[in-house]
Amino acid sequence: SRAVENATKALKEKYPNVAYEYLKKYKDHITRDKDHCKLLLESVIGIGHPHRIMWAAEACHYAGHKDLKEVYLGYSIGFELKGNLQAAINILANNIKKFEKIPDFYYRLAKLFMVRKENQGAANMYLQTLQRAPKNMALHLEALNFLSANKYWAAAAGIAEKMIAGKVKNSEAMLIMARALMQGRKPKLAQGLVDQVKTSMGKMKDNIKKVLLGRYKDVLSPGAPGEKPKAKK
Repeated sequence: SRAVENATKALKEKYPNVAYEYLKKYKDHITRDKDHCKLLLESVIGIGHPHRIMWAAEACHYAGHKDLKEVYLGYSIGFELKGNLQAAINILANNIKKFEKIPDFYYRLAKLFMVRKENQGAANMYLQTLQRAPKNMALHLEALNFLSANKYWAAAAGIAEKMIAGKVKNSEAMLIMARALMQGRKPKLAQGLVDQVKTSMGKMKDNIKKVLLGRYKDVLSPGAPGEKPKAKK
């Protein structure tokens, strides 16, 4: 229908409120179709209104779309927005086997555990997420930052190695990787990354170079991997 076409276009262009406005007149009928239900849930999730999200999740669930991941993600987000973190976790944990190969549930659980400051649980869920999204280097960097901040160095070093294999070339990301490898007792790999960054620093703008030197002093300072020893006089 024209409403579905317009809503799909609006959602692709990051206008969930517009998408919902196209759909809301037909929402009682839309829930009968699985693809239309997915579109409705993506729209209300994008808006972030807990009551609309819960209605859409329940309506699509009631319509029989129990194999639609957005139904359970919708329930979880709705519960979280209402302040019930345990229910948000439970709905995902109780249905995760249906979506074993999909990273979304594990990623959302990682975020929920972070909110509850259950860092070990969040770390485990991040690692499960990366197993299901091995080529998503942005997600690897996010997980690496979390693991490094909480000093899970062995796991962080393992992620850094995968990012090397993924050919990550962003200078700041490489320094984050190098730090994890240093702390994870893999100095040779760390040194290789630091050397690459130091070579590229000659072409950087002074303000960017200043930020990196300040933020990653522990990696770039004399004596760190990649730093050539000064000649003795």
